[in-house]
Amino acid sequence: MKAAVLIDKMKMEIQELPVPAPADHEVIVKVKACGICGTDQHIYHGQPGSAEVQYPIVL
Repeated sequence: MKAAVLIDKMKMEIQELPVPAPADHEVIVKVKACGICGTDQHIYHGQPGSAEVQYPIVL
């Protein structure tokens, strides 16, 4: 699957990642559209968000 991966502050790459295997209580959902939240914007700019992150990360 393709994913936008934040590899460093203000540096994103589109990468091909393996499709995750769902656990017994999970499902795989095909994304048709998406958005971003305020925390994603803060993390992208290197500011603290609601959670500490380590690069690389898919927001």
